[in-house]
Amino acid sequence: MHHINLKYARIISIACLFALSLVVFFGGTVQALMISLELEDLVAGSDFIIIGTVAGQQCSWNARNDVIYTALDILVSDRLKGDFPGEQAHILLRGGKIGQVEQRVSDVPAFTGGETVMLFLRQLTQGELASMGVDSRGLAYFKVYGNSQGALRIAGGKVGSVPVREVNDAITAIISGVTPGLKMDGMTSAPGTAAGWVSGATAVPSYVYNNHRWTGASPVVNYYIKHDAGADNITAIQNSTNSWNAAGANFTLNYAGTHTNTDISFNGINEIVWGNEDAMTLACAYLQMDGGGNITECDIRFNKNKTWINDTPPTNHDVETIALHEFGHWLCLEHNDIPEAVMYYIANMASKRSLHNDDASGIRNIYGTRTGATPLPPALSYPGNNEFVGKYSISLSWSAVAGASNYEINIVRMDNGALFHNDYTAGFHIE
Repeated sequence: MHHINLKYARIISIACLFALSLVVFFGGTVQALMISLELEDLVAGSDFIIIGTVAGQQCSWNARNDVIYTALDILVSDRLKGDFPGEQAHILLRGGKIGQVEQRVSDVPAFTGGETVMLFLRQLTQGELASMGVDSRGLAYFKVYGNSQGALRIAGGKVGSVPVREVNDAITAIISGVTPGLKMDGMTSAPGTAAGWVSGATAVPSYVYNNHRWTGASPVVNYYIKHDAGADNITAIQNSTNSWNAAGANFTLNYAGTHTNTDISFNGINEIVWGNEDAMTLACAYLQMDGGGNITECDIRFNKNKTWINDTPPTNHDVETIALHEFGHWLCLEHNDIPEAVMYYIANMASKRSLHNDDASGIRNIYGTRTGATPLPPALSYPGNNEFVGKYSISLSWSAVAGASNYEINIVRMDNGALFHNDYTAGFHIE
């Protein structure tokens, strides 16, 4: 076990202000997404805001028998925006399980029976329902505006860490034209807390694994890109899969050519297209599993109504960045709460064309480490989120990595991404 002491002479917040990363040097050569929404955005974009209890759900095929939808029943207990009709809300979610077939869609919120939720809703029109192949049978159906961002869990009288009354007052203020300044990051639930999701134990914080996988000891998954996607976009998508292939896991994503289908469908072919998605969604991964939880098909749809680029350096709506994230869902990784990770649950302005240690650790633990793969830097152990005034020493520890000839500690400011080397005492002790 290695230890390091770093001395500071300023006020610091270890977990919030800084990100600490361990870089390992070896002898020789070193070889879906949602746009972030604030409370003001959710209030403005929703027709209704309600609080209610999850009473039940039912899965069914659409009229074309190619997509499973889940109808969720919510018993309404409070109305925060709009005169919601009736005492029960019918929420339509894409994905679900019928018999031996399960379909999942990234960024669709997960619910548990009996839990209390605050929902930002839009009513689905008859035209939208018809295009989805859904027969409403005279019922009014709603969708969650903002997908997972528009479904907030309530427990112990709080939405996340914020009292419900505070959130209610903030919503009332926004409706009346006042900006309250209440931020969403205090209200969102930790990613991966839905039933059936488990966190890996190999990193701190950890990747999130959805308990599904492709079959075989070393799966090779072929994928096809829409033929008119453009040469630059096809190259960018291949670059993203090459990054996952280089992560050192027993898994390969293989570009098998183009296809001419106009949209994705569960047809046994792993397809990538540009098509219509919700306005807040940049791209979305669609997964289908068999009764044993094994993945049988995955598709990705990029939102054709967004402006996509392949600039260097990359900027927002970068094809390679978003593809890298969505392919992470293909590999059975879910959203995590590490802003630097590819699988972070919000698409921020920073583009990411390389994997975070947490991403690589996740795929290796799901599919096993490929023989000869370079060992990953170990996770750091460090103090909690506490503030200290004046000089303070923090002790970091990590397990030795076989073959490592040197270790380097990087301390990065989370507010601007700048390295913070000059703010700790030069020269440190490794035991």
